Amino acid sequence: MLSAQVGDRQALGLPPEKIRVQKTPIGGSFGGKAEPILDPLCAFFALKLGRPVIIRFDRQETFTATRTRSSVTGRMRIGFAADGRILARETETLVDIGAYCTGGNYLPSSMLQRLVRLYDVPAERYSGRAVYTNTVPAGAFRGYGSPQIHTIAEISLDIAARRMGIDPVALRQRNLVGPGAIEPWQGLDLGNARGKECLARGAEAFGWAGRYRMGLGRGRWRRGVGVASATHINGCYPGFHEETKASLRLLSDGRAELVCALHDLGCGADTTLAQIAAETLGLRPSDIVIVPADTDTCPYDLGTRASRMTYICGEAIRRAGVGLAKSIRAAAGLELNAQADDLRLEAGSVLCRDDAGIALSDLAARLASRGIELPTATESYRAQANPGSYAAHFAEVEVDRLTGRIKVTDYLAVHDVGRAINPMLVEGQIHGGIQIGIGYALYEDVAIDLATGRMRSDSFSRYTLANAPEMPPMRVLLVEEGEPTGPFGAKAVGEIATIPVAAAVVNAVNNALGTELTELPLSPERVLAAID
Repeated sequence: MLSAQVGDRQALGLPPEKIRVQKTPIGGSFGGKAEPILDPLCAFFALKLGRPVIIRFDRQETFTATRTRSSVTGRMRIGFAADGRILARETETLVDIGAYCTGGNYLPSSMLQRLVRLYDVPAERYSGRAVYTNTVPAGAFRGYGSPQIHTIAEISLDIAARRMGIDPVALRQRNLVGPGAIEPWQGLDLGNARGKECLARGAEAFGWAGRYRMGLGRGRWRRGVGVASATHINGCYPGFHEETKASLRLLSDGRAELVCALHDLGCGADTTLAQIAAETLGLRPSDIVIVPADTDTCPYDLGTRASRMTYICGEAIRRAGVGLAKSIRAAAGLELNAQADDLRLEAGSVLCRDDAGIALSDLAARLASRGIELPTATESYRAQANPGSYAAHFAEVEVDRLTGRIKVTDYLAVHDVGRAINPMLVEGQIHGGIQIGIGYALYEDVAIDLATGRMRSDSFSRYTLANAPEMPPMRVLLVEEGEPTGPFGAKAVGEIATIPVAAAVVNAVNNALGTELTELPLSPERVLAAID
C-alpha cells in the first residue's frame, strides 16, 4: 500500500498529502503487488479524466505485462573434509532481471543473505550479477531469491553426497548451523535456529534410512526419495527501515480496535495478528476490530513482504496490547478499589484475585459516562534482530522411464516456526508452498523464445501448473522451540514453505534414476535426454 503511494507520487508529481491509498482485500499476491505497476497508470488516467478508472488485464496481458520470478543460472563448488564437513564453498550466480531493473539490483545480495544462514561454512566466496535481457521484467515472488539459491545449493550438496558415498541427511546434519550461530555476511545472530531438529524429526517420520537404501530399482517405473533443507529471513532488518507502529484502543462495547498498516494478502495476517492482540487483552480474536489500512489514518509500515508480518507487526501489536492492558487495569483498579497489579484481563472482563471484577463493556460505559477518554495504547517497534526460520522437506517420486513423466507420491515438510500462533493457518501456508514448489520443479516454464525474447507460455493452455491431481499426500510437522525475539515465540513460515520444495523433488528424481539433473523444470524431454 505504501509502495503504491510512493509510486503514485513519483508518477503524478503530487505531494504525499494529495494522495490517498486505501487497502483492498486481495489474495494470492506472493510478491506480485510488491511493485506499483498498474496503480500509477490508473491514478494518472483518473487525474487526467477527472473520473474513476479501472484497468483490467486479460490473461495474456497478465502473463506478459506483469512480473515473473527472476531466472537464475548458478555454479557452485564445495570443498569437504573426509568426514563430510564443508570446508569452503564458491558460488557464482547470474540473474536475469528482464528489460527493466525493478528490484533486480539487490536480488544477488538477497540470495547471498539467505545462502549463508543455513550451513556453517568456514570459507565462503560469492559473486552475483544481475543482467538486463530483452524479456519480461522480473520481480518479487514468494521467497525473493531464496528458492533459486537454495535449489542450486541443495542439489549441489546432494550430488556431492552421492559422489562421496555419504547419506544426504547425515551430510546436512553435520553442517547445519545451531542456535545462536552468527551468520558471516551481516554478523546477525540467527536466534533459536532449529534446522537440525527439523532434519532429524523429518528423517525419522519419513522413514528415510530404509527408503534411501532401496537403490535404483529396475524396470519402467523407478522410485526415489530426496531431501532438502532451507532457511529464510524474518523481516528486513538491518537492510531497510524495519519499523512499524500499531495502536489499540478499548471500544464502548468492550471490544478493541486495531489500527495498523498491515495488509492481508491472503496469508491470514488479519487472523493471526488479531489473535496476538486478543491474547494480550483477554479477548476473543473476533473481538478485535481491524481498521482497514489507509494512508490518511494509518501509521507507517514497510509492507507485507520479507516474511515480516507475524514477526515484526505481530510484535508491535503484542507490545501495544500489553500497553493497553496496563491502561485498562489502571482504570479498572479505580473502579474496583483494587491495585492494578492484582488485576488480570480474562474472557472480556477485568478480574481480581478472588475472580470478582467488571466486564470491559461496563468499564467502558462507566468511563464514558464521566467523560473519561477510553484507554488506548500506541507502540512504535523497530526490529533489533533477524533470526532464521528453518525447514527440512522430504519427497518421494515415481518416474516413468518410457515417457519421462514424474509424479510426486509422498511429501513431508518439517518447519521450525518458533511457535505456531494459528497451527491451521501455518499448515495451510505450507501446503500452498509445496504446491508452488512442485510446479517450480516439474511444470512451470515461461518458455522464453531465445531469438525474440517473447514469452511463449502466455496462457494457461501453455503454462502448466501443479493442480490437485498432481499433488501428493502431504504431512506437516512443526518444531516449536520458541524464538525469544518473536511475538509469543513466533517466527515466519509464509515464504520458507516454498523454498526447499524444488530441490527435494529434483534430488528424489536423481535418486530414482542415478542422474545429475539440475535444470528446471524437469520436463519429460529433459528426463528422457538424461536417461539416454
